[in-house]
Amino acid sequence: MSTGSRSAPHVLRPSLLLAATGLAVVLVACGDGNQTADTEGPHEVAVDAVTGTVQDPELSLVMDAAIDAEGNVWVLSVYPPHVRVYSSDGAPMTAFGDSGAGPGEFGNPRTLLPPPVGEEGMRVADTRRAVVRHFTPDGALQGERAVGAQMPLPHEIRFGFFGDLGRVWAVPGGVVQDAPPAFGGAGAPVDFWRAELRFIPDEGDPRSIGVLHELAGLPAPPPSGPGQLPRILGAGPLLDTCPDGSIVLHTGADARLVRISVEGDVVSDVGIDLPLAPNSVETMGSWLASVSETLDPGSGDSREAMRERARMMAELAEPVMEPQVPPTLLRCDVEGRIWIQLFDVNDDPRGYGRTWAVLDGDGVVTAFVLFPHGFLPLRIGDRRAVGVVRDEMGLETVGWATLPELP
Repeated sequence: MSTGSRSAPHVLRPSLLLAATGLAVVLVACGDGNQTADTEGPHEVAVDAVTGTVQDPELSLVMDAAIDAEGNVWVLSVYPPHVRVYSSDGAPMTAFGDSGAGPGEFGNPRTLLPPPVGEEGMRVADTRRAVVRHFTPDGALQGERAVGAQMPLPHEIRFGFFGDLGRVWAVPGGVVQDAPPAFGGAGAPVDFWRAELRFIPDEGDPRSIGVLHELAGLPAPPPSGPGQLPRILGAGPLLDTCPDGSIVLHTGADARLVRISVEGDVVSDVGIDLPLAPNSVETMGSWLASVSETLDPGSGDSREAMRERARMMAELAEPVMEPQVPPTLLRCDVEGRIWIQLFDVNDDPRGYGRTWAVLDGDGVVTAFVLFPHGFLPLRIGDRRAVGVVRDEMGLETVGWATLPELP
């Protein structure tokens, strides 16, 4: 990726909130499963089907999934045992990790990480205990490393938030952790662009990489507090680490990719061209209402009241609404390609669309990949993607799909 100059963002970035907050529909035209013959633009490819799934009736509310070097499928779930390991064909191998503060217990396991080079198994990042532990496939603990302060994010982050905050990422020689700002109390919006990135080496002291809005070249978010107008979610920070050790950050609706080193240097900053749809109060209100229906009403609340609040929030947010709908997830695959998931409520009320744009190292879109209905990829490997599979009844398991050949 070539080094570029920063472009001035045209609007302030909205916040991630502690409740479902808004985006709108983006509709992307994708191919019918065959690679297009037009070589002048991005290829449009469809993944035909989920080729394998985990067969475990006790698995529910998946937080993360990954495949280790031996082909075993690892899954983090909200309910204990939090860590489950399956063979390459999805057969249960082992399950371990109760909730608690004792040895081998978890507070809030959030992320799966590959182990150090040459070692088997997987590492598990526990955001509440603020540790990363290394386990073998049979559940044996191989080591533990503290990763700074705990991150006070709810365990159901995947169900109410967009973006990748609250995770830990592996880089050569250590891990990268984000440290979101403290919550401001009931009714206070939280701006996760104030989050700090930290590098925690395998040996030695952690050090700060920088604050997200500064690394992204965005203006400082204004202070937030109870009673202030919540800034509707329009561009939560999307980031991932790539095999070369760099951190790739997507800036949201102004559509830039910023590549950062673990020393905090901006390696490159380039604009990207994604097919984002215009935003509006109508589409945002409709999406907020749809998400409200997936949440459990509080004591004395009703779904009708939640829908009405959604409509009011969309109207109040119009002055700070993004002009375009930003994407929802970003992943860097083993080849260094960048995958960006486009927002679409047609397949998932939370907006996790079926279409992913695939970009090369220079930020140029080379392909659009359409995944099957009900499949939410969480990790992109070299030959397959692994993620959550949801059936028509809303029940979840973990599955994987074979990836097409890409340029």
